[in-house]
Amino acid sequence: MNESSQNTPAADLSTHQTYLVRTASRPDIVCPTWCAVDADQHLDDLASHDGCVLHVGWVPLADPVSVKAQLFAATLVDGTPDPDDQDLRIRLVVERDHHLRLDEAIEMFARVTRYLRGIVMP
Repeated sequence: MNESSQNTPAADLSTHQTYLVRTASRPDIVCPTWCAVDADQHLDDLASHDGCVLHVGWVPLADPVSVKAQLFAATLVDGTPDPDDQDLRIRLVVERDHHLRLDEAIEMFARVTRYLRGIVMP
């Protein structure tokens, strides 16, 4: 070990840095079947999502007027789940003048689950 390498501080691996990577061709974005965002929008958003793809979609429910279910998931470009955030998030959106009882909300989440099982596990 020489003197200059002894005085060089060790790399701090606890900080995350973002790098701009230019590619010769556009990456192919792999989306889940429920994603409503087009590939061009995903490509435009890659830098703001640290190179990950944020998928957003709506689940068709029997009562689409007052309650809607929105899905969110983050993946790498190739469709692999983001190692830092592998969860699929579900948000129930309820119109302002409509209220759900707890049993109704549970039933809505059950519908979303059945829908996802049908498209993910045919």
